[in-house]
Amino acid sequence: MVRCSSLLVALCLVDTVTPWAPHAAQRWARHSARSANPQDVETARSADIVAVAESFGVDVNSRNKACCPFHDERTPSFTLNPDKGLYKCFGCGAGGDVIKLYRELANATFAEAVEALVKEDRPKTRRVAEVKEVDASERIQLKQANAVAQEVYAEALRHQTSGGARQYLRKRGINPKTAAAFGLGFARPGTARSLTKDMDKSAFVAAGVLYQDGRARFGSKVTFPIRDACGDTLGFGSRALKIRKDEAKYVNSPASAVFSKGSCLFGLDVAKDAIHATDEALLVEGYFDVLALHDAGCANAVGVLGVGVTPRQLETAARFSPSRRVVLALDADAAGDAAVRRLCDDVLPTLADESGVDVVVMRWPDGAKDAADFVAGGGGG
Repeated sequence: MVRCSSLLVALCLVDTVTPWAPHAAQRWARHSARSANPQDVETARSADIVAVAESFGVDVNSRNKACCPFHDERTPSFTLNPDKGLYKCFGCGAGGDVIKLYRELANATFAEAVEALVKEDRPKTRRVAEVKEVDASERIQLKQANAVAQEVYAEALRHQTSGGARQYLRKRGINPKTAAAFGLGFARPGTARSLTKDMDKSAFVAAGVLYQDGRARFGSKVTFPIRDACGDTLGFGSRALKIRKDEAKYVNSPASAVFSKGSCLFGLDVAKDAIHATDEALLVEGYFDVLALHDAGCANAVGVLGVGVTPRQLETAARFSPSRRVVLALDADAAGDAAVRRLCDDVLPTLADESGVDVVVMRWPDGAKDAADFVAGGGGG
């Protein structure tokens, strides 16, 4: 197994320019030329930031404070400054100007946000139809159901009948202490009955832990809790021990008022302090990549959830780095290369310009297909 000292040597490779970077830079230059003009940008920045927030269902009080739309909280820590057109959340660290706020809430590009904000009627963009006010009690119940499920799954992994799941994790090279730190579990047969002892079935159906008919969504799978920076369980990822016909290898929780695959990161609660200490987040692709890196001493690793890397995930990872630096190290395959090309062409220049996120692309040495393979000795040593 490659240990942290060797991994640090590998991380020195991150300053190597990827083959497609010049193409991305040329494309960005063309993109900048056709993006919003400076006059429109200034007009957009003069928009009433309180009105913009309220148009997305953010309940702003008379002191221009609200519960943050970017993380779950019961006491308002999201502050708006209408005079300066700025916002700041003292709970999760999110902040910026009115253009960035619109982009985050509407899932819009910089140019789309400017165009919408300069129009008097401020038309809604593609994500607004999906934005709805969610009662705080609903969020609390969803998180409570996920917390109960997490405890049941973690206890089940330790049960004598779950030897196959523990053996699978050992085969994947995962240290039991690391598995415990990340809250890994196992949805063994009979899980549904254990879940509903102390909480109504409807709560677990709403959270996506159970199907409507009472079946366990993650039955006979190893579970990976997806937690926010505060450690609250928002949803789950899972991996089947045996792949059956017409069964997916990986299954995630469905979208809910507290969980979205494109917004969450695996391991953030465990890695946030190390990200701050090392001043960079190492963003990789899979659950086992994150676990293997932490086993090897790279405690600043976090992972995406089986979807293309989103701007929200990059910003979330960067939030805990003082210089907002993210090292992106996706799998060394066609899908990983395509994802990086899309990011270099369409996302990273805007993210750096507007959000100050410094993303550096790292490629695994020849012979290693991903982080877990590299740590196991599949390449680079």
